Amino acid sequence: MNFPNVTLYSLTTCIYCAAIKKMLADLNIPHRFKDADLLETTERQELLEELRTINPKCSFPTTRIGEKTVIGFKVQEIKEAIGIRTEVDELHDQLKKVNEPEGYYFNNDKAADQQRPLWLYGLPLQAASRRSSFRRGHNLPLHLP
Repeated sequence: MNFPNVTLYSLTTCIYCAAIKKMLADLNIPHRFKDADLLETTERQELLEELRTINPKCSFPTTRIGEKTVIGFKVQEIKEAIGIRTEVDELHDQLKKVNEPEGYYFNNDKAADQQRPLWLYGLPLQAASRRSSFRRGHNLPLHLP
């Protein structure tokens, strides 16, 4: 299969960048990556200027596939731009087909999904997140031997 040119702008400390690198390698997609944090000052500045032309926020990971730019960790969008499908894609499509009519969306695919309040422990998420016991496990009993 003939794949488009794939370039990943990344950081060595970014787990999402590492996940995209692994996915591309596992799927045998020819690609190149540019780790900005490994470059010297002038090379890094040149890379950041190049990146700003396709991603004004200059965030990582940024994946350039042919003439399309995918900003962030968006595996489905990257695979669609490359033109490949896997068993996971088939499962993803089946789940979307079943769940979207019920009002559930994947990866905030629909703006309406962002409007619907999320619930946690019977409270709207905003209210529940203010309670430290729900958020970080604070105020829970500590059992010592």
